[in-house]
Amino acid sequence: MFVLTFIYISIYTGTVNSEPYKSNPSLIADYSHKYINTLAYLFPLMFSNFICSIFANYAVIVDKAKRNIESLMATPVSIKQIWMGKSLAVTLPSVGIGIGISILAYLVLDIGFVMHYTHSFISPASSPLSPH
Repeated sequence: MFVLTFIYISIYTGTVNSEPYKSNPSLIADYSHKYINTLAYLFPLMFSNFICSIFANYAVIVDKAKRNIESLMATPVSIKQIWMGKSLAVTLPSVGIGIGISILAYLVLDIGFVMHYTHSFISPASSPLSPH
C-alpha cells in the first residue's frame, strides 16, 4: 500500500516537472484535478481491501487457536449464517477504517504535494466520470 502511494507521488511530481507542464499552470491544474479524482476513488478500495484481509486472517487464526469454530459448528446455526456473521464482522469495520485512512491520505497528498504546484486545494469531482 505504501509502495503504491509513493509510486503515485513520483508519477505526479515527474509529470508536473516535465517540460510542457513547467510553463503552463493551466495544464498543471488540469492534471492535478485528474490526479486527485483518481486518488479519491482508488484509495478507499485499496485500503478497505487491505484492512479487510488483515481482519479476516486474524478472525480465522483466533478461531483456530481458541477452537471456537468447533463450538460454532455444533450450534443450530447454519454454516451460511456463521459465514455471513463473520463476513459482516470483518467487512463493516474494514470499510470504515479504509475510508478514514483514505481521507487522511488524500488530505496529506493534496496538501503536501498538489498544493505545492497549484497553490490551491483541489477537491475531487462528485463523480469519477466528471472532469472537474
